[in-house]
Amino acid sequence: MSAILDYVDAVLMGIARLMPEGTPVEPVFEPLGIEELKKRVRRLPAVLVFAQAATGDVVEGGSLVVSTVAMSAHVAVPSRLPGVRAGASWELVERLLRRVKLSDWGFAEARTPQQVNARVIASEALDQQSLTLWEVSWQQPISLADDTLEQADFYLGAVDIVPAFKEVADV
Repeated sequence: MSAILDYVDAVLMGIARLMPEGTPVEPVFEPLGIEELKKRVRRLPAVLVFAQAATGDVVEGGSLVVSTVAMSAHVAVPSRLPGVRAGASWELVERLLRRVKLSDWGFAEARTPQQVNARVIASEALDQQSLTLWEVSWQQPISLADDTLEQADFYLGAVDIVPAFKEVADV
């Protein structure tokens, strides 16, 4: 299994425990458009977690690989009342800000989060859909063990492609 995917799973579980009961916390694997966001956020606030990028840096004398994973948690709050959206958004964003800066998410290989920021994503299209969207972003280094990429994780079995080429060659 991938250490980065394990880390993302730990972040998802940590954020789910942090949010009010019933708040969906879901992974996102690509940027979302307005239509997809509307499908995921119906009547309740939701948190959509996205691993945006990762680095692979060799540190500590070349004996350890550390990946700095760029993460974001998008807090989406639907309501026709802007004041309700603002209040609920701030509540959830503050929960994330307090937790992210101090958290290793229960993942032993995680180091201290860096560059923790929150920003509102404002657009006329979001306003027309009665949505407020905040992004809480951070970067968190995690250690990658030497055995992260074991051959057994990727072995799919032997594939014999020679006969197919032989048949083509005989034609």
